Amino acid sequence: MMNSTVSKGRKHGMRLLAAALLTASSLEAFPERTFAADDYSKTESFEAPALPSTWSVENGGTTALSSKHYKHGSQSMQWTWSNGSKLRDTQPANLAAANVKSGGMKLWIYNENPVQDQVTFNFGKTAEINSGIFHYTFKMNLNFKGWRAVWVKFREEGRNPAYTQNPNEALETMQIVPPASVPSGSLYFDNLEFSASMVQRRSADYQMPKPGINVGGGTWDNVYYYSQQQPTMPLPSTIT
Repeated sequence: MMNSTVSKGRKHGMRLLAAALLTASSLEAFPERTFAADDYSKTESFEAPALPSTWSVENGGTTALSSKHYKHGSQSMQWTWSNGSKLRDTQPANLAAANVKSGGMKLWIYNENPVQDQVTFNFGKTAEINSGIFHYTFKMNLNFKGWRAVWVKFREEGRNPAYTQNPNEALETMQIVPPASVPSGSLYFDNLEFSASMVQRRSADYQMPKPGINVGGGTWDNVYYYSQQQPTMPLPSTIT
């Protein structure tokens, strides 16, 4: 009996030793991976003492730096509109270079008061924007409170079938239009980036259903798709 117990103990010890050696060799073969720090070099996060001079308001409204809500650093930009005023960003960094196949925009928005309406983003040359001609345009639902991300490809979610000019014209201006049903209000913007290389995997959600791309059951991004479906079988009266 004792010899059997000793034998089992030795086998257990050998297994532990083998596991330890395997772990050590794995650590040596795969050393600890280091990751690059987040790169905000192309991102406007409104950390300077003053707002960039590219921003302006149309027909009233105000812009200001704010520490009330922020996604990165310690500040964001607060836009307050009234009586149909609009917000404009003219010739911001990297916007012109974003008008390519995979180009687009990343932005975080904070909304304090949910409404069943939308904020509209228009893009184009300044003269076109002034004339109501939009190279790209898309809307974002404001039915939320808190932070939401906007990741769009201009030539997919922002595609404007009514635009008949040269599609490769450099973009100069972004115009933001408040919800028509809300006479006055505020939104906060942070981490704005115009990119020539947006990732393909941009998730649809209740703020950006993304009608420009296929997000049906046959794609990787089907969470929003399935949230819209109704059961095809009757639900049980009780669940046990």
